[in-house]
Amino acid sequence: MSCPASSRPDRFCSQTKYHLKIEVQRRSLEIRKLKKLVLDLERKLERLQHGSTREQHHDLGTRLRDSDRDLVAQCEQDIETQLEDCKQGTGTCC
Repeated sequence: MSCPASSRPDRFCSQTKYHLKIEVQRRSLEIRKLKKLVLDLERKLERLQHGSTREQHHDLGTRLRDSDRDLVAQCEQDIETQLEDCKQGTGTCC
């Protein structure tokens, strides 16, 4: 980049270069902050996704245990009903 012609070209060029240097440093700092923010957000997202998967497995396990318990309770109730029917002679016994 060439410096514009003026009555004091050295001074103008020095000031322009100084301001450009400051602007580059400011933007570099901003980019570093944004990169750090992106990495932090990616880590949080990963934790949320992993936690969500773990929570889903826990929820599925809980629902499976509940279904299993309900099924066992229903079978026990059916057996009790059949035994009562057999004792009373109203059901079909083996």
